[in-house]
Amino acid sequence: MPAVGRVCGQEAGPASCTADVLARGLCRSHYRRLARGGTLDPDEPAIGSPAGHGRWGIIDPDPVDPGRLICHICGRSYVALGVHIGMVHDDGVRAYRLAHGLPMSASLAAPQLAARLAEAAQDAVDRLVDVRRSDHLADVPQDIIARGRRLTRRTPD
Repeated sequence: MPAVGRVCGQEAGPASCTADVLARGLCRSHYRRLARGGTLDPDEPAIGSPAGHGRWGIIDPDPVDPGRLICHICGRSYVALGVHIGMVHDDGVRAYRLAHGLPMSASLAAPQLAARLAEAAQDAVDRLVDVRRSDHLADVPQDIIARGRRLTRRTPD
């Protein structure tokens, strides 16, 4: 519930904002922007405006190969942009996102790679055995159960 009579621009937000304060002296939109890792800089470019080799706040796909993402710094395209940033550029992924106005929740993996990773993770979850249910233990090979018992009996040195 907004604080009555308190305005975002008069407290902590940009001076041009006239919305009611929600929390910490900020309106809902500015509070959420900060929570996502954004800034309240009034000189910040508009989303979609040209920035480096891409557009501000947007991860662009390669026009030649849509299965790859373009790096804002060098302009090359990669399937795993986060890995490229960490290995080639001095910036970490967080600094890259902040420098180019990208949300912290935006994926830096191409859609096909993200789908393959999600599928692999789901397969791993499906293969897990719920040891709390005795009907699941009937399907587990006895040598695996014995190995688990041996490991739990060991005491750390």
